[in-house]
This record gives sequence, C-alpha cells and structure tokens, in this order.
Amino acid sequence: MRNFNTLLLKKWNALIGVILALLGFATACDDKESPVEYGVPHATFIVNGNVKDEASSENIKNIRVVLNTDTTYTDESGNYQVSYSDFPEDQSYTIEFEDTDGTDNGDYEALDLTVEFKDSEYSGGSGWYSGETEQELNVTLKTKE
Repeated sequence: MRNFNTLLLKKWNALIGVILALLGFATACDDKESPVEYGVPHATFIVNGNVKDEASSENIKNIRVVLNTDTTYTDESGNYQVSYSDFPEDQSYTIEFEDTDGTDNGDYEALDLTVEFKDSEYSGGSGWYSGETEQELNVTLKTKE
C-alpha cells in the first residue's frame, strides 16, 4: 500500500509539473500591443537662469549651483542649468548658490532659494517617463562686507 501511495504521488507531481510548465510557456508569449513595463513614474525637473552681481548687475562666473545631487557652476555669462529626476507631481526644491573661488571674481554671500513646480506640463515623455518640465530662476548675489 505504501509503494502504491508513493507511486501515485510521483505521478501527480509529474502531472502538476507538466501543467505548470505549459501554463508558463503559454503566458510567456510576446504581446506586441501591450508591452510590460517595469519602473516608477518619473519626470525631469530643470531649473536654469542667470546669476548677477546685485550692485553692478554684471554676470558672475564660477558660482556653484546645487539642486539635490546635481551640481554645476555658472559659465562666463553667469548662466547655469541644473536638473533632478523625481516623481511627476508638484515638487519643491532648495537651490543653493555659493561663491567657492574666493575673491577671484568678487566675494559673494551664499544664497538658498526654493523653486516650486506646481501644475507642471511635461514634454517628451513616454511610458513611465512623464517627460521634462523647466523653470527659469534668475538670481542676484550680494557682495560680502
């Protein structure tokens, strides 16, 4: 009797294995109309602008601009662009402006500003990527006294 039960269980296991294998192959078909996507919805938030001296209104080069993990420096014309990828909803970021080269181009006070993206329109997205949205933030820095 014991050998009969063991033989029956082995046959049931084999039958279940075959059924699961067939189901696996059947569901693994490539459906061209609705590809499976894995990921998290995200968008790129871009902030660009210009940095000027408050007193003279001249462009300031080599100012460090930080937005979360993106860091850049202003170019010869005082222009910058930083970006960050995040969930595509209303977002608020702190941007830091800091003069790191000492007195080479003047000595300026650091400045932290908040930029808000509300009801943003995104462009160039597909799938989980909603696209990008952009804001301009022009800044004037005070000289240190």
